[in-house]
Amino acid sequence: MAPGGVLTAAVGGETVLEAPFGRFAYAPWSPRVRAETWWDLASLTKPLATALAVLVLVGRGRLTLEAELGAVLDGVSADKAAITLRQLLAHCGGLAAHRPYAEAVARLAPAERAAEVRRLLLAEPLAAAPGSVEIYSDLGFILLGWVVEAVTGRAFPEAVADLVLAPLGASGLGFAADVPPGGAAPTGWCPLRGRLLQGEVHDANAWALGGAAGHAGLFGTAAGVRRLLLRLLELAAGRRVHPDLPADLVREAFRRQDLVPGGTRALGFDTPSAEGSSAGTRLSRESAGHLGFTGTSFWMDLDREVVVVLLTNRTFPDASPASQEGLRRWRPRLHDLVLEVFQP
Repeated sequence: MAPGGVLTAAVGGETVLEAPFGRFAYAPWSPRVRAETWWDLASLTKPLATALAVLVLVGRGRLTLEAELGAVLDGVSADKAAITLRQLLAHCGGLAAHRPYAEAVARLAPAERAAEVRRLLLAEPLAAAPGSVEIYSDLGFILLGWVVEAVTGRAFPEAVADLVLAPLGASGLGFAADVPPGGAAPTGWCPLRGRLLQGEVHDANAWALGGAAGHAGLFGTAAGVRRLLLRLLELAAGRRVHPDLPADLVREAFRRQDLVPGGTRALGFDTPSAEGSSAGTRLSRESAGHLGFTGTSFWMDLDREVVVVLLTNRTFPDASPASQEGLRRWRPRLHDLVLEVFQP
């Protein structure tokens, strides 16, 4: 399923497991994975960077969850103007799941790519009426990243570092510039870029946008992800105080929004589906988590204060459907086993 990875877990605020396994690549001479290895977190960027940055701005009174996109972002077309930030965070803003913008802009000069992606996305027709259906959407979170930039006047990585990572003491998390040389597991060959990706974002649209965007670009160690999640649990429980992330706002982030029939999304986070959830069968309904395309995931049980983080590079050497299906079957069994061992 993957050349290597790190599995870590915490129960009641205490780390009970930190298990690196495998190598950077399948070759026996490839470096072994260590606990300190950095990983391309892919869509874990959505909850851990973008959603939290938006929530901090809400806590500061700079935004509201009911703010409409047209009021906080320039150049928004009429069909998207009334989409609320809450709808975007809960993946029911009507945006399509994905569009291969990077392929359309790859031949442009690097300095011109981001502006063209922005033009294309702002002109992109909606896939559904806002608030009508849940569509897990990279495009919606790219828009949220631009909202963060517009409100703060800073590039997305800088804004996230200032709003989220530094105040929460989130060491072991950052963007490509923060990754130690050679310290990240490779994520595969990119034919569009013509090179092996290591310490560089795997997602092509994030690359076209300069290396990081609202949907992808965050890197981190397993311990870095675990620490951030534990701090969020402490905030939700009222045991830690953050001036811009009050307990009720953090709990709202973890709450299934129920904006559309059958939806499972909270604010940037996901919640367990009734059947076939990657969370497994032992985590409670009061859980929140997320998956990343590169083979990353986390789930945390808010009631039992259990955190499980799995980071892999399953996209190396290529993002095969077999590795994706293997992880899809294995993740719930893994979560069940962690709970069986540490919370029997």
